[in-house]
Amino acid sequence: MATIPELNKALINRSKQNLKELPFSKVTIKLKAIVALEKNSIVKVAQVFSVQRNTIKSWIRSFSNNGVEGLELKPKKSRRPKLDDKQMKDLQSWISDNQGNFTISKIQKLIEERYGKKISLNGAWKLLKRLNYTHITGRPKHYKQNKEDLDDFKKNSKKNQRKKSK
Repeated sequence: MATIPELNKALINRSKQNLKELPFSKVTIKLKAIVALEKNSIVKVAQVFSVQRNTIKSWIRSFSNNGVEGLELKPKKSRRPKLDDKQMKDLQSWISDNQGNFTISKIQKLIEERYGKKISLNGAWKLLKRLNYTHITGRPKHYKQNKEDLDDFKKNSKKNQRKKSK
């Protein structure tokens, strides 16, 4: 206990009290680690909780400075989108003008040509998802397929003819 200046009996007792009041979460795991330091060395506690000693020291520092709120996970900043709002509206109007006649690779190329920003196929797919569009492909048709012959086959095949009862 002498190596960690913030760690004292009052801090351990406060963490025990908070541990009783809180439901199980990541915060309670951190509090349990602090309580375990009462009877164990920091090396043993770090091994049991599978963290570095410095991590436990930072938990102690955070708890002594800010209480339970100091042990909660901080929200992380999200990545800025590649296209701004104006570009997104422009892209959305292009998609609606083309009545959904596009592919993901076509969207990818359009973004690169219009806005000069490279985007992966997966990124283009996520962008379409964000704009509430889904990627649906039609059934493949052979380029040499004759529509009249296909319709004639569908009408006259034995599978489609009903058996007449006697």
